[in-house]
Amino acid sequence: MGRGHCFVSRFTFQAGLLLIALLLGPLLSSTPLCSLALAARSPLPAPRALGCLFTPPGRWSVQQPHLVAKTASLSAVDLSPDLPPVGDQGAQASCVGWATAYYAKTYQEKRERGWAVRTPGGQPVYEHIASPAYVFNQVYVEYVGGVGAYIGDALALLVSQGAAPWSLFPYIDQSYQNQPTYAQRRAALPYQALQYGAFFLSDIGDPRAPTLANNDLQPLKDWLAAGQPVILAIPVYAEFDAPAGPYAIVDVPANTYSYRGGHAVLLVGYDDHIGGTGVGGFKFVNSWGLAYGCAGYGYLTYDLVRHYVPEAWWITDRTAQGPYLLCGHVRNVAQNPLPGTSLTIGGVLPVSSSSDGFYGWGGLAAGDVVVRPARPDYTFQPQVQWVHVEGDQEGVDFVGTSVNPGPLDCETVIPAGVGGVFMGDTTGAPFNVHRYNCADWNESGPERVYRITATRTGTIRATLSDLTADLDVFILAACDETTCLAAGNWQATLSNAPPGAYYVVVDGYAGACGRYTLNLEVPWDCPYRTYLPVALKGHLVEWEPFYPGIVSVLPWNGRRPTLRQTSFCPASHCLPVQWH
Repeated sequence: MGRGHCFVSRFTFQAGLLLIALLLGPLLSSTPLCSLALAARSPLPAPRALGCLFTPPGRWSVQQPHLVAKTASLSAVDLSPDLPPVGDQGAQASCVGWATAYYAKTYQEKRERGWAVRTPGGQPVYEHIASPAYVFNQVYVEYVGGVGAYIGDALALLVSQGAAPWSLFPYIDQSYQNQPTYAQRRAALPYQALQYGAFFLSDIGDPRAPTLANNDLQPLKDWLAAGQPVILAIPVYAEFDAPAGPYAIVDVPANTYSYRGGHAVLLVGYDDHIGGTGVGGFKFVNSWGLAYGCAGYGYLTYDLVRHYVPEAWWITDRTAQGPYLLCGHVRNVAQNPLPGTSLTIGGVLPVSSSSDGFYGWGGLAAGDVVVRPARPDYTFQPQVQWVHVEGDQEGVDFVGTSVNPGPLDCETVIPAGVGGVFMGDTTGAPFNVHRYNCADWNESGPERVYRITATRTGTIRATLSDLTADLDVFILAACDETTCLAAGNWQATLSNAPPGAYYVVVDGYAGACGRYTLNLEVPWDCPYRTYLPVALKGHLVEWEPFYPGIVSVLPWNGRRPTLRQTSFCPASHCLPVQWH
């Protein structure tokens, strides 16, 4: 039998076992659903990716949700029928995106809208499934040795932005730096969450030698019994990688030094009798594919969650306000975006404009709503907009005008070529700009502007030294204070800057002015050297094409010339002068 035929037969056999388990499981009360499905499992590659960062003390506080009634007198609850098919995060440490968006948010929208999240054949309906990449790609944290995310950051993003469907923002486990476009952000707005919080945030210390917690499990059971899942941050020990028995139970660690990182999972139920009398556990869904545990599911014992789990979170869906969204852009008079502008919608819903000036809020009820922008040192036209919401409202735009005395003085820009060391003084310079869009500082002192040119991609660094006053430095994409890319009180750094022209501004904090030394480091490639002798009133002009160019003017009397005047060039960038 050929290789391909063997694979098809094995797959068909496994699928048949799973189908039998699904059909007979509800009838075989003494036999768990997983007992038949376990026989069809493939070996789980290990170790699998994790990626949940535990919350530092003080970053968030515990906030319990409001429950209409406590219904946890039930001995068992299972919310898994309304979940999407079990997914696989692959090699990416994106478990937080999977637990919060793929599972929790998809579950909420499925319950709210009543739509299908899987086909009759069990395949995902990606138009109705929240993209884990939409959330993780915006909240990931890079650190020495890896990448991960905080659950609190992911839930905050679901409240402020929502989550785009997988069909519009697909998950790719080899890429987490792609950011959503305007269209994708707009598509996410109807799926915003309402509120989020933590049931408990326990400081267990080093998970290899943890301080045992005493978490209250009753609020988790109440929440699950009310039809709401729970997001958990758990330490992964050897027991999690190899759950025990037909129920795929994960118990307290036999050896805490088997700990290998934090992981986010979604609790979708509980059973007081799982594992035998006096054990009990919470049912969870993992993001390691069907090969894990009981076809992707398992149980965490009550003792494990009570003593070893540091975090449990809740999130509610935005349903009460209706299905409408409101969005627009905030730009300046030159039509450049004004990111970070705060907009109050309806008096109680503050949102901020993104890097391209876009803002939006979903789930508004029909009726009148007031939208008001606010930004330090800016006035807006219109100052406020009254919007009658009868459906989705797009194009609610604002134009901001800086209250700076005037734009940057681009007529007196100092050419700095590919960088070097410059000594300067802001005393007597124009003081047209008081604010830059990348830093909310009072830059009311005079400013000096330099123009540099990068000839290749690399890092641009502007460093101030020998200061006689409180001066700051800014790197701009254009001669416009609203295009600021980097700022610093003595050094500004712009990484991965593409080739092109940039502007560096030295400005005075709170009216300060004085002398300084400015070191400009610019990525450049050394070009070839040519000479263009030109007769110019008895002189010879020698051209050295360092981008954008250096011109030396020398007297010419038929003998070896003596250098009279040349533009500044860093010694490390200039070749020795050669004479014809």
